[in-house]
Amino acid sequence: MQELGLYPDHVFVQQKQANDNNIQQVIHCFGESVVMVDSQNQLKAFSQAKRSIQGLQNNTKVVILGPPGSGKTTQCQRIRDAFNLVYINPLQIPYQVVNQVDNVPEPIVEMCVTYVDSDKPPKNFFEKLLEWRLAQQDCVTQGWIMDDFPTTTAHLDFLVSQGLYPDHVFYLFVNNDESSRDPINQIKSRIEGRLIDKDTHRIYHSEYIQPASGVQVVKNPQDSVKDLALRIKSYQDSIEAANGVLAGKLTEVVEISSLHDHDVITQRIAGSIHGEKESNLKIIVTGYGPLGTEHVCRHLHSTTGAVHLTMSNILGWFVSRASDENITRASELGRIAEFNLSSKTNVPDDILAEMVKMRLTEFDCLNKGWILEGFPNTSQQAKVMSRHLIMPNVVVVLKSQQELDDHVVSNRFYDPLKDRVYHDVFKPIIKSKVKNRIIKRPQDDAQHMKQQIALFDHNHQEMIDTFHKGSAIFNVRCDQMPIKIEQDVSYMLNALIRAQGDSGKKSALYMNEYRASKPPLKLIILGPPAGGKGTACEVIKSQFGVVHLSTGDMLRDNIVNMTPLGIKVKPYLDKGALVPDDLIVDMVMDRLTKQDCRVKGWLLDGFPRTGKQAQALVNKEILPDAVLCLTVSNEAIEQRMGGRRTDPVTGITYHMTFNPPPNQQVQDRLVTRSDDTPEKIQIRLDTYYKHAADVMSHFPGMIKHIDANAQATRVGSIVIQTIDKL
Repeated sequence: MQELGLYPDHVFVQQKQANDNNIQQVIHCFGESVVMVDSQNQLKAFSQAKRSIQGLQNNTKVVILGPPGSGKTTQCQRIRDAFNLVYINPLQIPYQVVNQVDNVPEPIVEMCVTYVDSDKPPKNFFEKLLEWRLAQQDCVTQGWIMDDFPTTTAHLDFLVSQGLYPDHVFYLFVNNDESSRDPINQIKSRIEGRLIDKDTHRIYHSEYIQPASGVQVVKNPQDSVKDLALRIKSYQDSIEAANGVLAGKLTEVVEISSLHDHDVITQRIAGSIHGEKESNLKIIVTGYGPLGTEHVCRHLHSTTGAVHLTMSNILGWFVSRASDENITRASELGRIAEFNLSSKTNVPDDILAEMVKMRLTEFDCLNKGWILEGFPNTSQQAKVMSRHLIMPNVVVVLKSQQELDDHVVSNRFYDPLKDRVYHDVFKPIIKSKVKNRIIKRPQDDAQHMKQQIALFDHNHQEMIDTFHKGSAIFNVRCDQMPIKIEQDVSYMLNALIRAQGDSGKKSALYMNEYRASKPPLKLIILGPPAGGKGTACEVIKSQFGVVHLSTGDMLRDNIVNMTPLGIKVKPYLDKGALVPDDLIVDMVMDRLTKQDCRVKGWLLDGFPRTGKQAQALVNKEILPDAVLCLTVSNEAIEQRMGGRRTDPVTGITYHMTFNPPPNQQVQDRLVTRSDDTPEKIQIRLDTYYKHAADVMSHFPGMIKHIDANAQATRVGSIVIQTIDKL
């Protein structure tokens, strides 16, 4: 057909056939002419084909349903803005008509006036009203999103009779059996913040949808929290039958728990409208390192099959469309990209985000998922992405735990033929023919890389915070061999996908929502001397992003900064005396109120040490999600501590079995720590077990015992699995 110059205007492909190899070749040949249609629902497939032929591909029709306080209005307005849809709330239309009667048919005006004056709708009022409103030009060309309609079988019959088949229906339900949360109180807090414009009856919220300056709003008398649980149950019971009719007549109803964070719900809805598979991985790889981010992206591509995208190939994708004879938004963006590339100027962030969004909604990304490298680079770009509802479910952050020296950052080379990065230490070149063609790019210069690292360090936390509500954040050390980096990334990804295996929903997106919808983690860790507590804390901090709080570090910080607390505790530490419990408790309580702890969660290490300190937490209603108790045999502890030796010259601690000194010269000068004798080890163990039992007695049902006798890597895996099950 191509050879004969026969190019169809429309190619309709059933979704269930999209993975067929022959069909994929057809899709590749005809590109933008392809329209995916529903495989299961003939009415919906016909509607999709009809709109495509009429040139109305983008007039998406969406319905969002939900009981009081489910957040459906917030989601309707977010999706309206993201997809340029017309917002339709049947209860608001009469007030809009009364306030603006121009070009409105007289019968419609009369009905609306009657309704506004009496607040009682005439027979079939809303059906007639919607028949008129949905036929208006803006709804026909832009599409619409409807807030809480239809909710009865009569409403559904009306939509079907008018041929108004919604493409997507979302139901935000409230599950009263949700554990670890009080759903009714959560819904109450949402309802209590709602406001209403008396003139237009538009709904606002003091936190989520704030009115513009000058808009007069009041509390809605109907927004009572009285008998809320009964009202929610009544709504959900009444709509259950309607949902069954809806699924049979129109389209699949996508059910989403309304107790998720608003950002997570918005991502689910937007992803479904785009046609993404729920199991798709949507990954952003950012950060720095000797090999950059490219090798991680290639590894993820080879293991997940997701499409690997860089800003270079995205810009190239649009430039290739710049010369299209048919003027489309893709060709317009292509000409913008072509101009910026030729003039060596930066493409504006909003244009870049639009390009990224358009590329991510192409068939290959919707079908396979995506891995995005090189964007965003700044917090501003991340916020633009969020505005465009481009939200990953995984963010991989590559960074070093210490400053990289010149040798590490400078010995990097590039193979232009294979588009590969090499490094003298981390990925040496083996083949001589590769050595002959490698080059040193400007960005491989040590000074340039240090500038990029400094820029990333300055921006990355705010950038990550943009995604933390709806994304699993993987922090990966970059200053290690590529195979170890790949193993770390694979382990984290597999743990994420497996974590909800028991629920039957193994998708990374589901797990991401599961984690993001829970409050930040609050953990206490206990363990005997040499029990592996330090290693476990590093694993938890890296994997879950919590704030690691060590009482020793906090005391030292207060003294260095000469805080009022530091001035009080300094005399005790100078004398080698124990700091009184009340000062320790005040210090910890104050630290837990800081913004980072409230947002990211916390891990208490070294507190509480006594029953009195534990009781202070209980009295303040500061309770952890779990108390992780590392259990180690006395024999293993004696072996670990008995083998420890300290180098008096460097201060480095070695272990004669597990971490021996590098040479005989160092070994000959090692000394045994004064508190590592068998007698003192036993005294320290007795003290620990006495206080640990008292501490644990204050947290019934929260104790998680972890066998820490194994190797550190195995213990780290057990710790992660234990926390994932909370």
